[in-house]
Amino acid sequence: MKTPKIDLKQLKRQKRENFHDRLEFVDFYADWVKKQENATWSAAQKKLIHEPKRRRAPRSL
Repeated sequence: MKTPKIDLKQLKRQKRENFHDRLEFVDFYADWVKKQENATWSAAQKKLIHEPKRRRAPRSL
């Protein structure tokens, strides 16, 4: 079985981009929470937490 060729430079770039994207999302979500009424954002959290696991996106390793 052949091992796949992995471009380490591309992998590092993707990792850096993913990290940057996550930070942007956290900032976006924090701003959204600050602007919403407590009932609005807490209802969104409740829905996310209690949503069936089969509907959630798979966690990456």
